[in-house]
Amino acid sequence: MTSSFLKSFFYSYLLLTLSVGSALAQNLNQNQQVKSFADGDYTAFKFDDSKKIVAGGKAWGVKIIKSSQQDGTGSPIVTELVLNRAGIIEENYKPDLPNHPAYFTGEGIRVMFFDGKLFYYAWKSAAAEIKYILVPNGGSVSGKHDEWKSKVENYQNTVLADQKNAREAIVSAKQAAENAEKLANSTQGKKVKALKVKWIATPSAWGHLSKLKYGIEAELADGKVLKTSNLGGKLPWDDFNIEVEGAEFGEEELTVWLDSDKIPTDKVQVTATAKHDGSIKTVAALDVPYTSAVKLNYGGGEGGRVNIYAMAGYRGGDGKNLIVNAISGKTQSGKSIIKVEIQDAGTGEVLNKLKLSPNTALSINVIGGNGSHGNENTKAGNGGNGGNVTLNQDPSVVGLNISVVNTGGVGGKNKDRPSMSGSAGSTGRYEVRKQAVSLSW
Repeated sequence: MTSSFLKSFFYSYLLLTLSVGSALAQNLNQNQQVKSFADGDYTAFKFDDSKKIVAGGKAWGVKIIKSSQQDGTGSPIVTELVLNRAGIIEENYKPDLPNHPAYFTGEGIRVMFFDGKLFYYAWKSAAAEIKYILVPNGGSVSGKHDEWKSKVENYQNTVLADQKNAREAIVSAKQAAENAEKLANSTQGKKVKALKVKWIATPSAWGHLSKLKYGIEAELADGKVLKTSNLGGKLPWDDFNIEVEGAEFGEEELTVWLDSDKIPTDKVQVTATAKHDGSIKTVAALDVPYTSAVKLNYGGGEGGRVNIYAMAGYRGGDGKNLIVNAISGKTQSGKSIIKVEIQDAGTGEVLNKLKLSPNTALSINVIGGNGSHGNENTKAGNGGNGGNVTLNQDPSVVGLNISVVNTGGVGGKNKDRPSMSGSAGSTGRYEVRKQAVSLSW
């Protein structure tokens, strides 16, 4: 199904649907009205203080810009109206609804073709305030101000009311076209020969929390290859059931788990199965090299912080006290790595299980949180203390690259009473112990 077919489908559908609504309309929309007008100079008229029609000065230039597309009535869509006001000031106006316009709008002014004339008016308090009436050169205007005002208001409101049908038809036609395009690019109703998962720009160094981009190709029995959008095609992602091991699922992008328990085979593996034929599937896997730097944050929070606000006089939180155990190990494929387990020193809870290639950086932040501000009656909060970190490193470990940041938080400031500013928190302790380590994983 080609692009030209889809466009033809869309406009044919729109023509059929809008024709029904237009037949019920009391007045023609602006695309239809414009058919009896042409570019050129228009004579300007206006109403004087006594509401009598008088000449409005120099002629105005009028240019009507049309699209090659048609609305539901078969009329060319007017995309822009250019007025050369009094032959001097150029003004541009756009349709309020291209497929069924009631008027053209600019800065505080509306323009409308109606009854062989062009009305230039403001819309204030649900009423028309006619500024000028323009007619092709040689034409004239007669009639009473209030009658023309009423006609403009009635015409505009009638077409606006009819726009509801037009808008609904546009939405329906757009949805129908999107569904048709989706089906044209789907494997539904087609014989699929094979599927392929393709990795896109895999990082040179990656591991825990890294992003991996991928796409899917479907080769059909006739040799045609359908591709997902990130591979340059329009193959719908919901054509497939996708299972992922070792990473968190996402269409187009996976995120490698931070927890080593969720990477049991040291691989990121994607299994894609065709929804419309469960017998067609493919598997793609990558060994995780664990070579990307990892940053962990167990710092104390800012004192008194609640969402975007900070209350006065609160102490910053303390950084967490940690025990870090490190031992050498191997991946499922036999690659040398370092296993790192991080525990809460107070409760013994295991917070992280990581695997790192030798010399891969691990940064641990346990800084104290900053104290909150003070005011005239409240002392500013003190900074929180940095956390204590104990590293137990097995003698087998080579290439461990850990940095710990455990400084104390900054004390809060008191602009009203500087003597009541907070104190900085203390720096935590970092101790490295070379000793035998045993881990259960």
